[in-house]
Amino acid sequence: MKKINVLLVVLLTLSLSVYGQHEEKNHEQHESDGHFRVSVAIAHTFLPEETAEGTQNLILPTFALDIEYWMNHNWGIGLHNDLELLNFEVEDAHHNVFIEREFPVLLTLDALWKPNKNLVLFAGPGIELESNKNYFVFRAGAEYEIPFSNNWDVCPLVFYDIRDGAYNTLTIGLGIGYTFGNKKRPH
Repeated sequence: MKKINVLLVVLLTLSLSVYGQHEEKNHEQHESDGHFRVSVAIAHTFLPEETAEGTQNLILPTFALDIEYWMNHNWGIGLHNDLELLNFEVEDAHHNVFIEREFPVLLTLDALWKPNKNLVLFAGPGIELESNKNYFVFRAGAEYEIPFSNNWDVCPLVFYDIRDGAYNTLTIGLGIGYTFGNKKRPH
């Protein structure tokens, strides 16, 4: 059921892109085509965990490093890398066994879309790497870039990760980004 809900959100997001194509681009004409953006973030990842008392949330501290290439002011591609800074145990749905996770690293290759000047929506496949077992991941999320200097921004972010045959997580965080190249942000 959760996968169907996430799929519906992704399809709704994609359908909004058709509507957003006729939005005025005047405020974006000052930006150059093709630029890189790098950001670091600290976040909390919420992991629902089944216990004898019911579902509880385990909160994992997370560090993120994102590297993005923007082909133009609306479309880009990003390598989003996260490190969950805690050991924990999860149930593997395919085998009905518990697997210990030791500082898993998530790598996703996301399509990036800016429907307006500051909002970035992203989604894409990836992998969670860990010494006990690796999982295929699909990520969908959003961040809001708030410029505070020429090429610097602060960005609150939220994303949802679906792991194939395992657990799903929600991550909320705050990052700081730097845009390389000729792109100058208005104050």
